[in-house]
Amino acid sequence: MITTIIGTNSYARQQTVAALVSDFIKKHGDIGYEHIDGDNIVLDQLQSSLQSMPFLSDRKLVVLQNPSANKEFVSKIDQLLSAMPDSTDVVIVESIIDKRLNYYAALKEQTKFREL
Repeated sequence: MITTIIGTNSYARQQTVAALVSDFIKKHGDIGYEHIDGDNIVLDQLQSSLQSMPFLSDRKLVVLQNPSANKEFVSKIDQLLSAMPDSTDVVIVESIIDKRLNYYAALKEQTKFREL
């Protein structure tokens, strides 16, 4: 499952992500949890994290914080979302997205979209 959480309310975003992470850890343990800051990662590493199978767990949760900072990620969003295994859950967290971009449309259509 892929969830997108956007909005300018940073407190609500943090609380929503914390609840999703807490639920995942209760069910599957923390070994399958990964948090990635979009400002500090290259596309190859990001792609590897999204497409790799869980290790020592039946599911994997990847939280992407502001991945739109990586312009390559934005341009290849359709390919990345379609190539992820079913055993990987992803939470994409953005404060602001330009609604005119294909990136916004792809997230709105292909993910569980929550605007706060």
